[in-house]
Amino acid sequence: MSLNKNQIFSAIPNIDSARELPVLNALTVSEKEFKREFVDRSQACLIKGAVSHWDAVSKWTNQDFWLHEISDFKVGTFTNHNYNDQEWMKEKVEIMGFHSAIQRLFSGENKIFSIPTVELTKIEGLAKAVDSLGTFEFLSDPTGPRAYPKLRAFMYKGAATGWHFHDFDETLMCQVAGTKQVALLSPDIENAREIVEFFNKDKYVHGEKLDASFNLSPLVATVEQGDALYIPPYWYHGVVPEDNSIGFTLAYCWGSPLHRLGDFSNFFVRYAYKNILYPITPFSILSPIIGLIAAASFGFNKRFRQL
Repeated sequence: MSLNKNQIFSAIPNIDSARELPVLNALTVSEKEFKREFVDRSQACLIKGAVSHWDAVSKWTNQDFWLHEISDFKVGTFTNHNYNDQEWMKEKVEIMGFHSAIQRLFSGENKIFSIPTVELTKIEGLAKAVDSLGTFEFLSDPTGPRAYPKLRAFMYKGAATGWHFHDFDETLMCQVAGTKQVALLSPDIENAREIVEFFNKDKYVHGEKLDASFNLSPLVATVEQGDALYIPPYWYHGVVPEDNSIGFTLAYCWGSPLHRLGDFSNFFVRYAYKNILYPITPFSILSPIIGLIAAASFGFNKRFRQL
C-alpha cells in the first residue's frame, strides 16, 4: 500500500514495510467470529462495507441536509491538523455557528478545515443525523461505553489526526464519506514508555522520528467510504486523509470486555488507570473497583484459554 506520508507516518520506523490489517467482509463475517477472533483478542481489523447501507452515506455529503435538517449550535473549528497538545489546539480553535462551519467546509475556502468531535446524542438538534445511521450486521446490542460518548462525528477537509490511543472502550471508526489511511501500533510494543512520551509531546510535528532501533511492526489500512476500522483500546493510531475531499467519520464506541481492562502487566493498561484518577470524575472514583474486577476477569480468561 502506498502511504500518503506526512510527518505523522514518516516518524515511524519500518513504516515502509508495514503489513496490512486483517480484512473482513461485513456481509460474511458472523458476530461470533468478530467477537471471538478480534474483540476478545484485542486485534484490530478492517471491515469492508460495514456501513455502506446507512442513509448517512448519501445524506451527510449533502450540504442542504445539515443546513435544513439540523439545528444551529456553536462548534469549535480548526484550520490545522489535530494533535495531542491541547493547549496549542485551544489557541487555534475558532468558535462559530454549526451552519456557518458546514458552509465553510463545503466552500473549499480552506485547504485544511475540521469540525471535530461533535457528540451526536448530546445535542437535540442532531436527531436526524442519528436517525440516518444504521446497524451493524456483525455487532448487535453491545454494552454502553464506559468513558467515551457512544457516537462522535468528525467532519473535515484535509485534516489529519496525530498519534493517539483510546483507553477503556472499543471503537468502530466508520467512514461515512471520504477515504482515510491509518497506521497502527499494537499495545504489545516494546519501549512503550518512550513512545508514549514521544507522541504526547507531538515531537514528530517538529521533524523528529522515533528511534530506529525500536522494534516496531506497524500495521496499515485504507478505510474507504462505507468501511469501518475496528480499533481496540491501547492501539496507537495516526490518521491521514487520502486526499483533500470532504470527509465524514463516525466513531461508534461500546464497553470493552472486562478481562481486557485487567492485564496490568501491559504498560498501556497501567498508564490508562493512572491517567483517569485525576481530575476526579465519577468514572475515576469507580476505576479501582473496575480494575479489581477486571484483573480477576483477566486471570480467569487467561486460565480458560490455556485449558
